[in-house]
Amino acid sequence: MTRAIATSAAGSGWVDAGVWTAALGLIPALIGTARIAALLARPRGRTAAGVAVCVGLALLCHPIHLVYFAIAVPLLCACRFYSEEHTAWRPALLLLVGALLSGALIASFWLVPYFSAAAYASEIGTPGPTLADLGNGIVAGDLFSRMLPLAMAFGLVGSLLLLKARTPLVLFSGLMVFVCLALSSSSYLQLFGTEIVERAHDRIVFPRFLMLAKPFWYVAGAWLLVQCIMVAGRAGEATRTRTASAIRRAALLVFVAVMVAPLLFQATRAFMRNEVLRLTEWNSKREDRSARVAFAEWAQTEFQNTPGFFRIAHGIGEDGHRLSDLALYLPYPFYKASFTPTGHFKHNIDASSPEAFRATNVRYVLSGAPLDREDLQLVTIFPPQLNVYEFKEWNPGPFVISEGAGEVELIKFEGEEIVLRAGAGAHGRLRLNVSYFPKGTPRATMWRCRLPP
Repeated sequence: MTRAIATSAAGSGWVDAGVWTAALGLIPALIGTARIAALLARPRGRTAAGVAVCVGLALLCHPIHLVYFAIAVPLLCACRFYSEEHTAWRPALLLLVGALLSGALIASFWLVPYFSAAAYASEIGTPGPTLADLGNGIVAGDLFSRMLPLAMAFGLVGSLLLLKARTPLVLFSGLMVFVCLALSSSSYLQLFGTEIVERAHDRIVFPRFLMLAKPFWYVAGAWLLVQCIMVAGRAGEATRTRTASAIRRAALLVFVAVMVAPLLFQATRAFMRNEVLRLTEWNSKREDRSARVAFAEWAQTEFQNTPGFFRIAHGIGEDGHRLSDLALYLPYPFYKASFTPTGHFKHNIDASSPEAFRATNVRYVLSGAPLDREDLQLVTIFPPQLNVYEFKEWNPGPFVISEGAGEVELIKFEGEEIVLRAGAGAHGRLRLNVSYFPKGTPRATMWRCRLPP
């Protein structure tokens, strides 16, 4: 289980794709699974409290763990029943239900708004691989992203052998591999007809189930490796009296030093370079690293004393997430004009149109490639290719009178308070291009909008 926790957080290919919170949530989810097994074996309040904390932390990381526990809890109970081990089912299930509810309460400050916004959520889904694709991936050794072929082989054999186990948690690990693999494939849906297939493809991201299978694949491989080492150790004990001579020991050491150690050294070196040090190498090998540093320094001096409120847009075209971390060095909000988690909702900006820029008070646009737009004017270029543009239609005032007429003056604009004064006879609708303020209250001729603490 420890190996699974480490590898799921550090080796999951989904981390590279951006869903790092789902991989992070696997850590408390796997620990919680082990604690659920302990709770079924010996019902105790302390164990139930640990389960609640792990469930809450996992749900806070990513909603996929709602699906994980919906699968894992019944399956673990079934494994416990199948093993025929003595179980005090009534107190164990009562504590388990209480722990799951407590975990949901821990995550409720995120779960409640998440589900309350369900009416605004868009339907997203991705078809999974077919059973033939899964079989080809297993044979080719590339079923899981960034998994070593040796781990792939050990995990496959170990998963099959775990199905013979009678220990509940061990049997659960083997079953979980094949349950998640089956759920990741959309082939089984064909049994329910075309309509069910289309609806499921619109609502379920099937490849995510491979993420849930991956740590248990590592568990199975680690279990098989431990069994092999134990068998080899017992075999060595049986023949130790005949092979313990000093000459044979010396010959074995020489062989290991000459033949085995160099291979292990190079393999370890490649693993450290390709896996452990991979993130730092990516940063050091950025072709635009000098341009990013120069832009951050320029922005600190150029924008720091610039009056008025505005945003800096980025993420247009092929930039994607590449420039997002520059927000740490900017004194103004960074607006990503491409895919973000808000894309899960039916109504989201996710646009770089002039209308979107006006509505968000964009003044500058940062791009890693030239932008041929009439509403943008080039300000400067940081070599080799980091372009800063100014949006020609930027409004220095952080508001727009969308309906009606009259004079409106900006009195105060601070992080916790925005004060506008409407002139005599002013009427209509005013849109504040900053955020929504449901707690705004009218005072005489002023609207005073305070951000909640």
